[in-house]
Amino acid sequence: MTIRIVNGFCGGRGADGSACWGARLPGLDRCLAHAGEPAGEAFLSGLAPGAAVDMSGVPFTEDLLDRLFDAVRGPHADGLPLFGDARIGRASFAGGVDFSLVSFAGDVDFRGAAFSGDADFEGVSFPGDTDFGEAAFSGDADFREASFAGNARFNAASFSGGAHFGGTLFSGDADFDMASFSADADFERVSFAGGAGFRGAAFSGYAYFAKTSFARNAAFVWARFAGDATWASCRVVGVLSLDGAVAEGEVMVEAAAGRVSARGLRSSGRVVLRLRSARVGATGLVCAGPLSVHALSRPIPGTPDLDGSGGVVVTPLRGVDAESVTLTDVDLSECLFAGLHRADQIHLDGDCAFATSPGRRRRVLVEEHHWQAQRRTARRGGPGPWRPAHEGVEVVGPRRIEVI
Repeated sequence: MTIRIVNGFCGGRGADGSACWGARLPGLDRCLAHAGEPAGEAFLSGLAPGAAVDMSGVPFTEDLLDRLFDAVRGPHADGLPLFGDARIGRASFAGGVDFSLVSFAGDVDFRGAAFSGDADFEGVSFPGDTDFGEAAFSGDADFREASFAGNARFNAASFSGGAHFGGTLFSGDADFDMASFSADADFERVSFAGGAGFRGAAFSGYAYFAKTSFARNAAFVWARFAGDATWASCRVVGVLSLDGAVAEGEVMVEAAAGRVSARGLRSSGRVVLRLRSARVGATGLVCAGPLSVHALSRPIPGTPDLDGSGGVVVTPLRGVDAESVTLTDVDLSECLFAGLHRADQIHLDGDCAFATSPGRRRRVLVEEHHWQAQRRTARRGGPGPWRPAHEGVEVVGPRRIEVI
């Protein structure tokens, strides 16, 4: 049978007879795996430490990968492999692979790569942009203490074993959108200097973010958690967003954060928010268990506070449907309660601050401010000392306010 070569890809056949889509070696019509011994060795002998390689789509055995490593080993005593730009997307790796002693000097592309065993990238430094998007890790994936100087993409990657990112540093944006984690996902002590995206990610095991630092936003919008999800002793300078997320276990957030948004969050267990310095919004949250928002009076040990007050401001609770709602030491002066289900199950603990009427004669809900401002504007052309509602906020009348 004649095998057609398409767009520079190898025309060889795998052991199962399937076509090989590996990148052809320079001047040849086969990839490194199918070039044959003389041609393959000639190519490898021409490599030097820091060489740029295109191994896209190559089916690697353990022996072939070791030979590639040997071809780019440095001359120094450590003799560690050193690559320049490395294009290894869609490659497949039989058995476990160990990149923990490999160095890269350029961009790295593992997009769509398939790792049939454990993949060890512990401590590896990636100096450029790195792409593991759509990669499949069948065993454990170990990226502990790794560092990514550029943007790191793991979007739509699948982790069938444990995903270990403890102590990893992401200096650029980190994209885990639509990634799937079939076992536990460990992001303890990870530092995200850019944006961190987990939009639509699926966590089947325990999702663990402890002592994790987010210098910008942490987006878990539409993420799914089959087990418990924990953010413990975290610092989020921007927004921690759980909007539209679905959790079958317990959700626990302990963080100093600029803002926490849980609009439309669905949880089968309890939701616990223990916060410093945060504005909290939970419009439309549905929780089969209790919801609690607790403003911590002291900084979280080991977690630097954000600038400004350590207080917690709760804004919309409209549409919240929880077994019970407990609010402790929070500022409710901007909180919208109208539309809250089971209002009789709200528990206020500690010192919760409400809005006050003009002259500070009594405590009022912000809904009364909005109604009085609307009423006064209709009569006198302006809200006077009452605070009008923001655009798009429904103004409710005195009967509904009285019910709340």
